[in-house]
Amino acid sequence: MRRSALALAAVVGLAGCRQETKPPVAEPAPPAPVAEPAAPEPRRSVGDSKAARLIEAVRKGEARLTQLPPGTPEQARNLEQGKAMLQAGDKDSAAGHFEAAALGAVSGARVSALLALGDIERERGRSAETVRLHEQASAIAPGVPEVQLQLGRAYLLVGRSKDAEEALRRAVKVEPRLLAGWVELGSLLARNGRAEDAADAYLTYERYLFDLVKRLDAGGEEDRLIAVDALSLAASDTKAMTALVRALQDSSPAVRASAATALGDSGAPEAWPALRGALATERSPEVRRALVQAAHRREAPPAR
Repeated sequence: MRRSALALAAVVGLAGCRQETKPPVAEPAPPAPVAEPAAPEPRRSVGDSKAARLIEAVRKGEARLTQLPPGTPEQARNLEQGKAMLQAGDKDSAAGHFEAAALGAVSGARVSALLALGDIERERGRSAETVRLHEQASAIAPGVPEVQLQLGRAYLLVGRSKDAEEALRRAVKVEPRLLAGWVELGSLLARNGRAEDAADAYLTYERYLFDLVKRLDAGGEEDRLIAVDALSLAASDTKAMTALVRALQDSSPAVRASAATALGDSGAPEAWPALRGALATERSPEVRRALVQAAHRREAPPAR
């Protein structure tokens, strides 16, 4: 929910290849808790761990790219190899594979690779290149909220506050449950002295967080899977982390596996004992694989 590119060829033929940017069917805004929470203090941005941010850019960026072609076999192979190198801590090799995946046909794999490359450049201090790569991803997939979130973060690096706010608002308009978008937006507004607007953003975040935790505790399996996916981008929040740890004991193997992946990607110190404890008692082979992979990511050396 944690993130050397050569100049890429200009994106071509996007008008004919771009996905239909129909936002997901909007759900009614969840009711506020009976006791309205006070406007919270400004929060730190979610996903502060370097390795987790990089993995997040790939994993979360794929979630809504199904409206695009998945990618050529070569793109898919390079994307998977890049992710493997990233998880092993070899950022330079990962960048080479992502560069290869970011070339060629317009596809979801290409967008994911552009997001990952942009965040690698962010780690290298090359902010202008980060912006360029994220703008390329946005040009291909303008209706994907995670892409707009990453674009907003990139604009913040170069002081383009107005552009950042617009990108973040696009992200949460398409997907109001994108908790990281509300946190980033609230932080930006607070820094710009817009205390009332910041409080509104933080309160909206709290309401969606409350609803997602409730879904995870009492919803159907599909609702619980949605909740885990959304909470994974707010794992720095104590309530979200507690809910994800609790989901490791869910009755559904799919929910337990998803929670394990989210905790492994979070980079949070408290994730490791939770994953280790779940692995000691888990019987489902599918969930055990997810737990082992998550624990491996948790123990992987920092990205160089």
